[in-house]
Amino acid sequence: MSFLLPKLTSKKEVDQAIKSTAEKVLVLRFGRDEDPVCLQLDDILSKTSSDLSKMAAIYLVDVDQTPVYTQYFDISYIPSTVFFFNGQHMKVDYGCGSPTSLLLALVCSEEAALEGCASRTSPPRSPPALCLVSIFSG
Repeated sequence: MSFLLPKLTSKKEVDQAIKSTAEKVLVLRFGRDEDPVCLQLDDILSKTSSDLSKMAAIYLVDVDQTPVYTQYFDISYIPSTVFFFNGQHMKVDYGCGSPTSLLLALVCSEEAALEGCASRTSPPRSPPALCLVSIFSG
């Protein structure tokens, strides 16, 4: 579903998106179009983009085409998602790890989901066949 979301292919385009997105959350998904996990996340983002269009602008950023931002945000795992509001990088405290970026991995079995959520106090509420596990990059 990568083809359904707009792509930013250069530092200039990323800079423009950060500067021009006002009164909305800017969501930048850093990854690669051919990566299967990125494709899964892109599918989720594309399905929610119309519902969130008044609150958020979602863009895909290829880590290989924007190495400056990949280094700046210390993107070491893909996909990673970075958030901005009114041109300001949002640093959110998710309860563990670095507050600069968020990596979401899709897990396809209940056992793997429970292992991934071992640090939580309660099991995930998503259906076992498709659990969303948060892993934080730093």
